[in-house]
Amino acid sequence: MKKALTLFLSMLILLAVLIPGPTAQAVSKKTQVFQYLTQRLGFNSAASCGILANIEHESEFNPKLVIRDRNGLLSGGLCQWNGGRFTNLRNFCNDRGYDYLTIEGQLEYLGYELQKDSFKHIYNYLMQAPNTEEGAYNAAYYWCYYFEIPSNRAAKAIDRGNAAVSKYWPVYCFLPIGTVKLRSAADGKTMDLDDVASVKWSAVEGSVEYYKVVLAEKRKGAFDWEHAQTCAVPFGTNGIDFDLSDLKPGRYAVRVFGASRTFGVEGKCGNTIKFTVDCLTHDFNLKKERLPSFSKEGKRVYICAQCGETKTVTIEKLTESAYAKNKVKGFFADKIGANGATLHWEPLEVSEGYRIWQKVDDTWVKLKTVSAKTTSFKVVGLNSCAAYAFRIASLVRNGAKEVLSSAQELELTTRPEATSLTDATGKTGGRVSLKWKRVKGVDGYIVYKSKDPAGEMEETAVVSNWWPATTLRELDENTRYFFSVSTFVDTENGRIVSERSNLRYAVTK
Repeated sequence: MKKALTLFLSMLILLAVLIPGPTAQAVSKKTQVFQYLTQRLGFNSAASCGILANIEHESEFNPKLVIRDRNGLLSGGLCQWNGGRFTNLRNFCNDRGYDYLTIEGQLEYLGYELQKDSFKHIYNYLMQAPNTEEGAYNAAYYWCYYFEIPSNRAAKAIDRGNAAVSKYWPVYCFLPIGTVKLRSAADGKTMDLDDVASVKWSAVEGSVEYYKVVLAEKRKGAFDWEHAQTCAVPFGTNGIDFDLSDLKPGRYAVRVFGASRTFGVEGKCGNTIKFTVDCLTHDFNLKKERLPSFSKEGKRVYICAQCGETKTVTIEKLTESAYAKNKVKGFFADKIGANGATLHWEPLEVSEGYRIWQKVDDTWVKLKTVSAKTTSFKVVGLNSCAAYAFRIASLVRNGAKEVLSSAQELELTTRPEATSLTDATGKTGGRVSLKWKRVKGVDGYIVYKSKDPAGEMEETAVVSNWWPATTLRELDENTRYFFSVSTFVDTENGRIVSERSNLRYAVTK
């Protein structure tokens, strides 16, 4: 199963995907159990030696050993779980996808069992055991007496305590850490910043608590191990994926060492993985631009967001005939009210400004010339419910002469005058009375309601222009409603609706 882990490599954060490795084949069964006890369960070396001495006497580290006791009950596994406890082992492993006759499944069950109330005192005792020979003896004795509970347990507890001291403590108080062997498909390759470099290794023998991963960059002809970036990954993790987008182009080398915090030592790395990071698929963005003129060429400078490489594109100088064929794109109007609107357009690549006209009768009258950075213009002083036409063109200057692009046009119709909602009063029986200001020249009013002032409002009534008030009925009782009103005018081309009035609320009774 893959697990995501964010690894802090000095000042740089690398995303690492942890890749499980073949621990069972790489280390002895005793060492595998010892590492599980210390790394997963948190026991010190003395407590772990006490458990090892018991497992040797129970099963000789054979997870497949299954026998019947003198009462005909099955006992099996590393700890020779008996009767109902053996059944519980099988059920636990089956529920979690483990083979109950494997070390992995049995160690997971052991950790689970030690957290149960009936065994919690054993876990607590071993967690407090001193990391000494005496601690190893007492741990073995206590484990035998209260966890294994064999016949004649007092005598057997003494034997196992002695074994923990004489046989296991000399070995596992510290086991020399082996040499890490690395492998990677990225070794010697040139990779893109969008790629991932996977580095894997086999688990090593010894008192390994974690693996130290070191990433060095090549500087001045040599890999800079002195200033390399490092991170620690847990024991049982046998691979790491480097997200190369977190690196800059260059040459890199990776080494991995087994290490122990308890003993303050680390092993050796048998080989080095080397790879080159380059940007093979550039992601160029515009960095700076110099626009062309009628006398000079322009240029655009692009920079790769990943690696910083730049490229320059030349833009040919302008000609009047070519520029005149351009047209401003995306010309539209919004915020259309009774007396004004806002015009918008997309900027033209080469422009020194924009000129805007309004059609008055049959003549185009210039409204304003705005700068090249402007992309909107507010028109005011219009009449309500009237049709208007506007035109825009881009311009550049060739000396004292202005050269205009082709004009772009749009038409719009202003809205009716808006009203103001003056009163909203809740009544009994789920009614609400509304009043608003009368607006001359409109055909009527549309009333909207909503239970949420920030939500979508629902059209709930249409009222003639003769009476600026209405009473809404059949609303939910004891409910707060928000209301707004619009005016409208019906034309041959359809209904034109004004902007909505202010909000008012009322609570029905």
